[in-house]
Amino acid sequence: MKKKIRAVVFDMDGVLFDTENLCMNSWRVIAERHGLEGIDEVNYRCIGRTVEDTRRILYEAYPGKDMAAIHDERRAYERKIIAEEGVPLKPGAEDILKALKATGVLIGLASSTRQVTVETELKSVGFYDYFDNIVCGDMIERSKPHPDIYLAACERLGIAPADAAAVEDSFNGIRSAKAAGMVTVMVPDIIQPDGEILKSVDCLCKDLAEATETLLGLIDMEG
Repeated sequence: MKKKIRAVVFDMDGVLFDTENLCMNSWRVIAERHGLEGIDEVNYRCIGRTVEDTRRILYEAYPGKDMAAIHDERRAYERKIIAEEGVPLKPGAEDILKALKATGVLIGLASSTRQVTVETELKSVGFYDYFDNIVCGDMIERSKPHPDIYLAACERLGIAPADAAAVEDSFNGIRSAKAAGMVTVMVPDIIQPDGEILKSVDCLCKDLAEATETLLGLIDMEG
């Protein structure tokens, strides 16, 4: 596509961090403890959602269960693994940030995860300073697939949404960025795009290396 951009806004989990797979595996362990059937399908619906939205989906899926407590148990299990092994990175995660930073393009983050977790994890892997601005799930009222988080990210960067690209792995993330009016770059993670979501994807990349090449070709170097 010929559209030129002046900013790139990343999702975090499933794009830069390989935490969606970690989350899925954690849920399988906890679900077995509590006899929760069909957890994979339920978790798919939670990808890209805030904690509050996730808990609503969980309560709807498992009525009668204390899903807030079970969700907290799952998060504690995941935090234990991260504390022991570190935040798992997607291949090429730092390479794409370095390449974009070298161009002078603005770099933002729009993650449905809570601010304290986002900042802690970004700092733990040395990624925090790559970003010109960060918007998190507890900083907005409506989570993805609503456009609010991407609109907020673009506003904080001082860029019109039409002049920015969003890098996403999830259906909800792509819907959010598209609704905001951004160029959508999808790097699928757990779920491969279907015909419906492909209509909202401007650039489909198999991995972050391909996304790097794609984004570098879209950047407006004359700004």
